[in-house]
Amino acid sequence: MNETRLSSLAKTELNKRKSAVMSYEITSTDLEVTYPHEIISIGDTVRVKHRDFNPPLYVEAEVIAEEYNIISENSTYTFGQPKEFKESELREEFNKRLNLIHQKLNDNISNINTIVKDVVDGELEYFERKIHKSDTPPENPVNDTLWYDTSNPDVAVLRRYWNGRWIEATPNDVEKLGGITREKALFSELNNIFINLSIQHASLLSEATELLNSEYLVDNDLKADLQASLDAVIDVYNQIKNN
Repeated sequence: MNETRLSSLAKTELNKRKSAVMSYEITSTDLEVTYPHEIISIGDTVRVKHRDFNPPLYVEAEVIAEEYNIISENSTYTFGQPKEFKESELREEFNKRLNLIHQKLNDNISNINTIVKDVVDGELEYFERKIHKSDTPPENPVNDTLWYDTSNPDVAVLRRYWNGRWIEATPNDVEKLGGITREKALFSELNNIFINLSIQHASLLSEATELLNSEYLVDNDLKADLQASLDAVIDVYNQIKNN
């Protein structure tokens, strides 16, 4: 390897490692005495947030020096190779999550009754297709065909076709045919819906609570609005749970 090649390789490596000549000095209270896991060592990469700056200061940097005051138990750290972040960049992901939670909260309130109604209507439509409802018998019946006889509007009767005859049926007869009553089907379906709803509710509650406690949520009006939406969802959930 000649001198020119060696010089070229050295410059390449130096270019990889060079950084702006800038450092920050920050004085902090030593937390290691109370919280041993909070120790800071030379070479660590730390993140610094200083919202009193204008604009707020968010920096990620390497600890390159430390001066410790034994009496005050304060340390003065010098940070090198700082990388600054804009608050808008850091809040971007938070704002996405906040908007998503707002949407979920609003959807949760508006859709719960719709979901329940769709389930009930769907089950009713299913059973109404299975049971012929009229004042005259259905045409071309086969064994186990069900007919809800409304020829007497005061006393409607459920009948089952068997071997050429329409026999009066009861809910128990329906179950003997291998089916279930409409009421049981509705209860089962709604119970499954509630189980899934409970899982979603717990997840939503966890996400919303995390956002409410976030350091980025400093707008009191926004926080109050989010809390009100969350309370409304909890109220709807409790109404369904208790009913």
